[in-house]
Amino acid sequence: SHIDLFPNPTTGEININLNDYETLSGFELDISNSVGQKLYVEQITAGNSIVNLKALGNEGLYILRLTDSKGNSRLSKVLLVR
Repeated sequence: SHIDLFPNPTTGEININLNDYETLSGFELDISNSVGQKLYVEQITAGNSIVNLKALGNEGLYILRLTDSKGNSRLSKVLLVR
């Protein structure tokens, strides 16, 4: 099982594809900026989600954390460019 985040770098929207992960219990997505300020939290239950990073702030590095119902988490870095 794996999770795809694309495109990276992005000019705005990021697609999150949970693929064959069990999504019935859902995931919590939180997005922080490069200094660790949490900007966004969402419960994801669908296999695919789209988040607009441009709505969260300026260009730069964002850290996306997906946490499942068992507390396992995965960090990904995404670069927002003009």
